[in-house]
Amino acid sequence: MICNSTRGLHFQYPPHTETKIVTCLKGEVFDVAVDLRNDSPTFLNWFGINLSPENNRSFFIPDGVLP
Repeated sequence: MICNSTRGLHFQYPPHTETKIVTCLKGEVFDVAVDLRNDSPTFLNWFGINLSPENNRSFFIPDGVLP
């Protein structure tokens, strides 16, 4: 059985932003982050990655980037 779901967005207004490290301990997730830092050369660019226990990857998301 394949189960797909969409997870909500996390956004924090400054000065309450924080760095995140995302890891998937069970199953698999396709995680996406969008750069919302106005002064960044990658403003509004996005990056997505598959996370699972099998590939043992984690996703580092800096302050100001919307996961």
